[in-house]
Order: sequence, then C-alpha cells, then structure tokens
Amino acid sequence: MIGRIFINDIEIYFNNASSILGNSINALKWLFNQMIELKKIIKKGSYVSLGSITPLICITEPTKVKVSIDNIGDCAINFVK
Repeated sequence: MIGRIFINDIEIYFNNASSILGNSINALKWLFNQMIELKKIIKKGSYVSLGSITPLICITEPTKVKVSIDNIGDCAINFVK
C-alpha cells in the first residue's frame, strides 16, 4: 500500500506502508501488546491506523493538500489565508 502527498496538484512524497516499524504487521503486534497491557480491547469491525505513511508537512501559505492511500482513498483540504 502506497501513501502519497500532493501539494497544489504536484506529488511531493510517496512511501510504502511497510516503512511503519519495518512492516505494518510489526506495528499491529505492537498495538495489540499495548492494548493487552492496558487491559483494553479493539472491537470487531474497528478500523486501525498503524501510523503515518507520510511525513508531517508545515503549511505556511494558502495551499491545496491532497493525501492518497492505495485501496483506501483520497482526502483533500484547501488552506486559505
């Protein structure tokens, strides 16, 4: 699964989900271990976000940002002054 960031319709970054703790399964194992330690559960049908595929980006001026994740979809926002 690839995550991409577009700034003003130009792709500026992409990365594979496997970059999260070396493999997304490692991130899931870590999450489950934390939930067990805290005596909490993840309910059937819940969505789990294992971390960020893309880096944080500081927006300092009016900008159109779109993030796209394969097999999940897109999210876009326009920052205005």
